[in-house]
Amino acid sequence: MRTVLILSVLIIFNSMSSHAQSYSVTISHEDDDIYSINYGDFYVQLYHYNYCYGEEVLLKVHKAYYGYTGEICWEKEEYDYDTGENYTVYSDCYNIQQTYTPISFTDCKTLKNGSIEDVEIILKPVSLDKIVN
Repeated sequence: MRTVLILSVLIIFNSMSSHAQSYSVTISHEDDDIYSINYGDFYVQLYHYNYCYGEEVLLKVHKAYYGYTGEICWEKEEYDYDTGENYTVYSDCYNIQQTYTPISFTDCKTLKNGSIEDVEIILKPVSLDKIVN
């Protein structure tokens, strides 16, 4: 597991356009409930455990009264017995609890389980609308 440090800050959501958007992205499990999107472009917190590395998923973004909300949906292949063809569905979906962007730093350490460890990445909370726009 990677050592990830998450900063706590107040997030203020901006109003945005009213339509839902979907993006095909790559997801990888990083640490506990933190997942990187597109190999570190940004990170999401999901209350779901799925050990994945480089899987294609669907990022769905929805307008809410306070900004955007989102969910990550894993694809699943299904078979249509009437047509005899396979098709893809995105039914295994989990709400994004928080989004993060990495910040740059040099030589950072943290105390974890009684020992000092190097911090590999520092994540700053950001609103989802800052990422998808």
